[in-house]
Amino acid sequence: MQLVIADTGVISRRLMGNKEIIEAFDFVGNERIVITAITKIELFNWVNGYKSKLGEKAFKMLIAEINRFPTIHIDRKVSSIAVELSQRYFTKLGDLLIASIAIQNGLEVFTLNQKDFKTIKGVNIYMPPNYSEIKKIL
Repeated sequence: MQLVIADTGVISRRLMGNKEIIEAFDFVGNERIVITAITKIELFNWVNGYKSKLGEKAFKMLIAEINRFPTIHIDRKVSSIAVELSQRYFTKLGDLLIASIAIQNGLEVFTLNQKDFKTIKGVNIYMPPNYSEIKKIL
């Protein structure tokens, strides 16, 4: 069973109940979706930014939902790959680390920001069958 890394934009829209993203998850299989520690941190920051608007119950529910996703962490090898990539590519730190984790683990990345990843050699983008519908929401 090949796992797929979902980045922050994908997971945040899944948490908001976006129909197209939910369909993509159903196609891939929810059990195959993983996130990185970077994505988890970004999602926690996002949820914390809306804590007062969400209310305590919804806030705790979102935190629990985020914590349900299996998480791949940064290790020495990922750090080494990220340092190497940073010498060749200009991209955001979070995306660079996600790309490094994908390369290290041989996993595809499901992202709504393909331009951030497609130029990085060794990163494969996951494209669900309904990607043309997903693009319409961007």
